[in-house]
Amino acid sequence: MKKIMYFLAAGLFLASCSRDVSDDTTQGAVEGRSNVFHFSQSDLDGMLTQMNQSFNVSAKAATQLNYTYRAYAEPVTIPGHTMAASAIFAIDDMVFVTWHSNAGPVVAGASSSLSGSICAYKLSGIGQYTFTDRVDFSDADYHEVTAHRNSLEGNIEVFAVGQRNVAQSGYLLNGHNGAVVTRIDYDYINDEFNETSVKELPLPGVSANDIVAGAAHLYCVTGDGEGGSDGAVYEFDRSMSQVKKVNNSINDGQAIVADETTQTSSASDLYILDRVGADRYRIHSMSTSLAGDNTTWASSVNFVSDLSGVTAIDDERADLTWAQHAAGASDPSDSLIVSFGFNGIYRAGTGANGMTNVKNIGPCLSTAYDANLAVLYYADGDDGVSVLAMEDFEGGALISTYDIIGQFAPPTGGIFPASFLIKEMTIYQTRHMALAAAEAGVYFIQRDKI
Repeated sequence: MKKIMYFLAAGLFLASCSRDVSDDTTQGAVEGRSNVFHFSQSDLDGMLTQMNQSFNVSAKAATQLNYTYRAYAEPVTIPGHTMAASAIFAIDDMVFVTWHSNAGPVVAGASSSLSGSICAYKLSGIGQYTFTDRVDFSDADYHEVTAHRNSLEGNIEVFAVGQRNVAQSGYLLNGHNGAVVTRIDYDYINDEFNETSVKELPLPGVSANDIVAGAAHLYCVTGDGEGGSDGAVYEFDRSMSQVKKVNNSINDGQAIVADETTQTSSASDLYILDRVGADRYRIHSMSTSLAGDNTTWASSVNFVSDLSGVTAIDDERADLTWAQHAAGASDPSDSLIVSFGFNGIYRAGTGANGMTNVKNIGPCLSTAYDANLAVLYYADGDDGVSVLAMEDFEGGALISTYDIIGQFAPPTGGIFPASFLIKEMTIYQTRHMALAAAEAGVYFIQRDKI
């Protein structure tokens, strides 16, 4: 039987904020959260199927790539909602997945009925996975997730961004129309979420769409999913005690990513993808480093490149991936891969209309880069995942950069859904992958050694 835990917010969030807010805004998180549902382990039994189904990808490459499906996680079910796996993040042997409901457009500002979930899966042995815990939120859904291991506390701090029903939250925040950041701690010693640890930070705008760690702080972008003008980028600390800095020159923040080749515990180069109106995307950059408890980021962002005249997908996040080849300099024009739907993927380039289309084999929702193998995984709409050779891929003389090496074969058998639409992927511990397959659930894959 499901164990349902209700937690009342410590108090209403009374601070106000506008698009003219100063850099030293102090918006504290609400500690505690109502309408949180925590599951017992017995409720999770049977929702994860172990697998041992192999396939290979070779095409014209001299190197054959072999993969094995190791586990399949069923979609979570919440009465009255169709749930989709929206984002996925791995840290050590843990994989965290966020789920959102498909009820109502994001531009409704979370006034419609919403539901969301955060699930935890563990790589518990060679090719073995365990569904360890799940928490549901009856009035919010989540679009992206990140996590940080706090070894002193024995917790993994999980940060999910999305939107919450404003009528349910009661937040009195100028310009707030649903955008929230939610933190919940996962006890990795006992393998369970600590539901009493839930904190929530409301932000101006409709939805928080992406989040990334940088210089020991967190940065998230907000937007309405349709190129509107109420987006921003926010900086806050892991305790979410305050919003430290904000830049509101962002129209509709879609994605934010760090240059992983230069990132340290105290400094980061970050890139932001911003949608402007119906058919234009911009890339911005910012650099930040830690100075005591604060950062040197002056709450300004720098224009990198843009592209106009593209066909965007409303209410669907775009994506940024850092895919630097081994011998290259840390250069976003060459290493930053952009995907925003029907037009496939682009290199960032520089300047006005500087993005360069490098591949279009169908609507691309996200990409993932395997630096050890030098391939780019391309979430190819309903066609699943295509594998592209990058500059350092050792595929022989017939393979050029961005060539298609092959495609993932969907699993076969009666229990698996026909849909193979991949929303997001993650690569962890070198040869492991997890695929968030929207309404079809989550797949866990292991690549063979080469």
